[in-house]
Amino acid sequence: MKRMAVLAAVVLGIVGATAGVVLSANAGRPDKPGPPPSVQGSPPALTPQEPMPASPPGEAVSTHARPSSSTSCPSGWSYFDNPALHYSVCYPPGWGFWLAAPQSAPAGEVDAGSLSDLHLVGPDAFPWKDGLTIADSFATGVIDIEFNLFQRGQSFSRGCTPPSVSSATGPDRSCEYSFELGGAGQPTDAIQVSGRGRLHSRTTLLGLRQTPAIGLPADAVTGSQLLVTTTGSSSRMGQMSRLLSQIVSTVQTY
Repeated sequence: MKRMAVLAAVVLGIVGATAGVVLSANAGRPDKPGPPPSVQGSPPALTPQEPMPASPPGEAVSTHARPSSSTSCPSGWSYFDNPALHYSVCYPPGWGFWLAAPQSAPAGEVDAGSLSDLHLVGPDAFPWKDGLTIADSFATGVIDIEFNLFQRGQSFSRGCTPPSVSSATGPDRSCEYSFELGGAGQPTDAIQVSGRGRLHSRTTLLGLRQTPAIGLPADAVTGSQLLVTTTGSSSRMGQMSRLLSQIVSTVQTY
């Protein structure tokens, strides 16, 4: 897949293709059951798009699918089903998927080739300006939730390693740390873990129940997990902590 080759370049994925962790795929790209509780910093209510049936593998996937009979999203939220990595997520009004810069509004659908590495971003993200990277967007208040494949044999080299869990609910499902990017004599995308860092990342590993259907040999992706990484400025992450936790808690693998 075109994004798998570079999925370690954004802090959001925080996974190294060679088992190290640096900024993700987009760092080097100039482009790239009931109502939710009242949360300070939540995006304004917008009318959600009309839900569409979930798409089969190989086709463009609607970002506003109709939830399955076993899924219940908070009132007014949208539902996304990823048929390639076999997971789903609910997300609130104003949020949407970022694919490439420039982008005036959240993507209405995702092409099959992009399903292995997706970015769900907050309402501050759009319109996304040409030349703005995800790393740069944090300074503007953008929060990014990245969903990508964590292949068997990879390892973390970072401030924390999340436990592997079967779902996005329950205790001790995540780990988090603060950091800075760059520094004297360092590449601009180098992660410098710091308790007082201006950026903050929270990571969750979820077990996949099926082998991902992303065009790679089955033995290369069997045993893979779903890596969910939420990143933004430390202040913005604090302001939206409850909402962010609620979004991640809706993630289901199947």
